Amino acid sequence: MDATKNKPDLSHLPNKPGVYLHKNIQGEVIYVGKAINLKQRVNQYWQKSSHIASAKTALLAQESVKVDYIETLSEIDALFLESELVKRYMPKFNIELRDDKSATYVRIPYKDSFPTVSFTRIPKVDGATYVGPFYMAGPVYQAMRTIRRALPYSTHTKLPKKPCLHFQLGLCPGPETDQFDVKKYKSNLKKIEQVLRGERESILKSLEKNMLEAAKKQKFELATRYRNQLKSLKHVGRIQLKDHEIIGSDQALTELRKLLRLKDVPKHIEGFDISHMSGKDVVASQVVFKNGVSSKTDYRHYKITNQQNNDFESMADVISRRFKEVNLEQWGKPDLLLIDGGKGQLGAAAEAIQGTPQPMFGLAKQFEQIILQKKGPIQPDFSYAAQTRRVITSEGDFWVINLNPKDPVRLLLERIRNEAHRFAVRYHTKLKRGHIKSTELTKIPGIGAETARKLLITFGSVSGVKSAPHNQLASAVGNIKAKNIERYFSKSKA
Repeated sequence: MDATKNKPDLSHLPNKPGVYLHKNIQGEVIYVGKAINLKQRVNQYWQKSSHIASAKTALLAQESVKVDYIETLSEIDALFLESELVKRYMPKFNIELRDDKSATYVRIPYKDSFPTVSFTRIPKVDGATYVGPFYMAGPVYQAMRTIRRALPYSTHTKLPKKPCLHFQLGLCPGPETDQFDVKKYKSNLKKIEQVLRGERESILKSLEKNMLEAAKKQKFELATRYRNQLKSLKHVGRIQLKDHEIIGSDQALTELRKLLRLKDVPKHIEGFDISHMSGKDVVASQVVFKNGVSSKTDYRHYKITNQQNNDFESMADVISRRFKEVNLEQWGKPDLLLIDGGKGQLGAAAEAIQGTPQPMFGLAKQFEQIILQKKGPIQPDFSYAAQTRRVITSEGDFWVINLNPKDPVRLLLERIRNEAHRFAVRYHTKLKRGHIKSTELTKIPGIGAETARKLLITFGSVSGVKSAPHNQLASAVGNIKAKNIERYFSKSKA
């Protein structure tokens, strides 16, 4: 079959950079790509020469019946957006049928004494941080070259004996020199990671504040350095999507509006999740998606007021705090809330802001069902659900909407829920590690935070470590550290 004869209408595509989404006859996103020129790039999929060069391209053109797009300011913006959308939709031609060339990751080994930034196609379980995946290597290299002018990083696999050329050009922190500040360098690496994850705005605000403070104190050389960093990072670009572009392109948002009978497309969605360990270090996350794309600079986390093993009360706590007048004035009111959990969590959230007509729903785990209160401010559209083969059931005071695994609405909601879960767990882990750093175990010679953490995980508590036999301690941390532990606790008894 000649796929070039089934070319869909592409007249709506602009000659501008952006991301394009191939969809099949069922409306599923089957491929996400990026381009400097959307019209030129997408038209290439239906050229016979492209099909001869790649069987994958021929198959994609054969299955694709519609191409939507999202315009961006630059190719680098499109790079970040492409990565976001691939993570959300997991299109088969990106994931299952991709070419031999894998996606590119930026590797940052924070634990090394002088971390070297590098690129790889195969992430390993080696303790390093991998940022990605990015599906075109060229723009990643270009972005990193621009970032390097603002935030110098090392690419040395082996330290040179004298300062390298990149150090002299201001592109390397110079781990081989006496001027190297490892703490400052690792702080800059964190900023690089934030930029690559789309969190550039918070870095720019911080640099601008530092620049103004330095100028005020008449530290003009330092102020100039901050100004140059600002100038370089502004060239990296950021995703700026016009409402009509993303709304017209994002099938999930338009279908979600119809399914929940919302007045307008939900441009501002917030997701909430609770994380804790048996009622300890109880925290909540608030993630924000604007026009279907994560807005990481708007994320928030909360330490729950009443530390206990009760997800319902914890959810009520965070929702009531989110809807305080001061926060509504500062952050605005969301169009829709996603509550990670079922009927209990949703009921607690609604109860916390009684009298405030806030559209919200629960996303129940396992079957990924949308939970709505029958007396809530939003109700399902039964007619539209039937047309789109979505099943709605009645369960007491709630409506339950069942979504199939490839439903674009489900894919979007899963992405928001997974982000809320990831962000909550990250904050919970940070608090837990803070407790480990201050535990009695770190007072023992040779026992640092990581070893203390390992001991607590292995033996459950400080008393468990204290009562553990020598052979078990030695098996966990080695003979010398085991003796130090025993010696410390024997002294404390005396």
